Amino acid sequence: MKIVDVTLTLFTWDGIPAVAYAPDIRIAAGDSALGLLAIVTDEGITGHAFFGGANRGAQIEGRGLIDAFKPQLLGQDPLDRERLYQSLRRRGRLSMVRAIGAVDVALWDLAGKAANLPIHQLLGTYRHSIPAYASSQMFAGADEYCRQALHYKSLGWRAYRIHPPHPWQEDIKVCAAVRAAVGEEYPLMATELPFAGLDQYAPWILGQATDFLRGDVCFKGGITTCIKTAHLAEAFGMNYEIHHGSNSLNNVACLHLAMAIANTEFYEVLLPDAANKFGLIDDIEVDSDGLVHAPTAAGLGARLDFERIQRNTQAVLR
Repeated sequence: MKIVDVTLTLFTWDGIPAVAYAPDIRIAAGDSALGLLAIVTDEGITGHAFFGGANRGAQIEGRGLIDAFKPQLLGQDPLDRERLYQSLRRRGRLSMVRAIGAVDVALWDLAGKAANLPIHQLLGTYRHSIPAYASSQMFAGADEYCRQALHYKSLGWRAYRIHPPHPWQEDIKVCAAVRAAVGEEYPLMATELPFAGLDQYAPWILGQATDFLRGDVCFKGGITTCIKTAHLAEAFGMNYEIHHGSNSLNNVACLHLAMAIANTEFYEVLLPDAANKFGLIDDIEVDSDGLVHAPTAAGLGARLDFERIQRNTQAVLR
């Protein structure tokens, strides 16, 4: 099997609400551009991934993805994922982490379709469901965080993550108020992750600067980086908790990862949905027990909304 074409279809993500996750991480109301990456083979199997997000449109780095990586992929066996991953990292590990991640996810999707297995089974399934937690947007004051945390606790969601308003004095007040509202036993988070590849975890581990590692397929360069890091963390007795993936299909990839590693406890659902979900017919949903479940179809196992993508298409990069 050989790769015969690589394209990136830019399409409009419309109806995005204004939202902020930190003083310097804000999404304006309106539209963004997502990219549908397609890696096409001579056997009629195509691997897909989404590229971009509500706060960083695919048009920013889309041309660079095609120009840098398409020549490296054409004519190659798509099942040689490790060799292709190393090649992509040498070409753009410092400046094109998101693009590497999209290509890697598409290659895993293609491999799963070729094997007629979901990605988590290719990786080695550990579980078939995992508890979800609500991950807040940034609010102005403690009352709004408390209301949101109590709402999702009432729905059976297993934990709540605070994106605090800053400065640190206000953050302490918010955390104390939410803790009082939800009770002592309900898990709360407050942490982030570095934006870089596999080698950037080493200083955190060697310096004992953190109790667990964190990452996702967008910020870390794909499923391949994440599974390597999860196993690295396991060797040091640490968890690898999974960050939101910036778009719906990346979130599905992160869900497969969560199903294939033992050393993770939760699945992040970033709020609100309208700023974080788009382009799928059936997106990930949390059930009444606060769980999300493993995809069962081949590859990523998600149904893309091809009609909407075609209707919203801006350009096709080749």
